[in-house]
Amino acid sequence: MTDNPRIGKDVIESLTLGMYEDCRFIYREYIQNSADQVDKAVAEGLINAGEDEIHITINPKERCIVIEDNATGISSDKVIPILRNIAHSTKKRGEDKGFRGIGRLGGLGYCSKLIFETTFAGEEVKSIMTWDADLLKQIINDRDNSEEAVDVLARVTDTIHKKEAADKHYFKVILENVTSDELLNVERVKLDKVYTNEKLLPVITALGCGVGDEIDLEKLRYGKVIVMADADVDGSHIRTLLLTFFFRFMRPLIEEGHIYLAQPPLFKLSRGRKIRYAYSDTQRDEMIAELGADGGKVDIQRYKGLGEMDAEQLWETTMDPEHRTMVQVTMEDAERADEIFTILMGDKVAPRREFIEQNAKFVSNLDI
Repeated sequence: MTDNPRIGKDVIESLTLGMYEDCRFIYREYIQNSADQVDKAVAEGLINAGEDEIHITINPKERCIVIEDNATGISSDKVIPILRNIAHSTKKRGEDKGFRGIGRLGGLGYCSKLIFETTFAGEEVKSIMTWDADLLKQIINDRDNSEEAVDVLARVTDTIHKKEAADKHYFKVILENVTSDELLNVERVKLDKVYTNEKLLPVITALGCGVGDEIDLEKLRYGKVIVMADADVDGSHIRTLLLTFFFRFMRPLIEEGHIYLAQPPLFKLSRGRKIRYAYSDTQRDEMIAELGADGGKVDIQRYKGLGEMDAEQLWETTMDPEHRTMVQVTMEDAERADEIFTILMGDKVAPRREFIEQNAKFVSNLDI
């Protein structure tokens, strides 16, 4: 009799069903996996920056969750080695990211079936791997029988291939018959997405008071939260996005008057040693008339962004408490920003078309 080492089925429980105490961590895992692969697809020229997509569909009625991206996908010959094998990849730590980590299996603890569907650009086939989570739980909970981990993996997974268009490339995670009501709580999931957003996380951390239902203004580190963005169209977009974020997830900051908008100038006008700053086209015209009253030439500089100002100009016009102009954001302002954001960025086409048709005639500066 040989005393060969054996790996029992309980190892699989530690790496799958028992991976996360908080079920919501699986959203972070799957979304981050998609984000990593999207970055890779852009770097490889498979898609252009701005064409990347990550869609999350939560259906409480059907108890189903789908997370899909349009990134690289996995070629059919690598589906089983990458998606079924555990801790057996050639992944380079700190370099390779995405769905090759064992975190992809975290969903097994919260559904009846975990399905991976994927196709690779140039292949006319899609691969569908199904993990039978119910069977896996049954096998692991059966204390009368012992099985090798590799045998269990073979029993609980099934892979099929179907025809797919050659130009398709995606990776899709499907959780069927989700057992956790918390995972199906749409509003809570939105909050988790905020915590994983690399642009918003520094804002949340700096303010220190939390978000959503957990917000505590006693922990707010600053009395004034000032949004400072360029005075052009792009800056307006940024302000709208941030106001929407504060309105949806940190509303007490607005209700208690903590949110302000800095007002950087659009123009610098000078004649000799006289310098004026204009914050609108109307004000610019008034200052031109003032400085050039005797027919002299007035030099005009239009700021495309805050980065075009030197430190002294930025301090004098926008940051100096003695001279700066700020606007305190009201709930009415934030509600309007949220409304515009929903119209322009939502999935309903008709309101967006109506908004464009009604407001196109007011466009004076169009960035193309």
